[in-house]
Amino acid sequence: MKNLLIAVLLIISTFAFAAGPQEKVDVVYSKHQNLFVFKANRKLLGAQVEVLSADGNRVTAQRLMKRKMIIDFCDVKSGIYTIIVSKNDLVQKYEYVRK
Repeated sequence: MKNLLIAVLLIISTFAFAAGPQEKVDVVYSKHQNLFVFKANRKLLGAQVEVLSADGNRVTAQRLMKRKMIIDFCDVKSGIYTIIVSKNDLVQKYEYVRK
């Protein structure tokens, strides 16, 4: 009986973790300090990617056509920038500090 209970709890927890959101963006480390690199899940292809300055002005925007995207911040002023990746109801925000 104890083994059956443990097996049922293990199966339930597996389904609970597997049902979580799979549309994810992973930020990739870059040795270049002016680059923001990320790799998105396949379900996010076609998502809108926007870069906003600290005062809320849009610096650039484009569609995510490949899973990996590199945003180069070498031509912008120093400051804090927000990167927004959005598709349907999913919105993920990241901050980049340009020194």
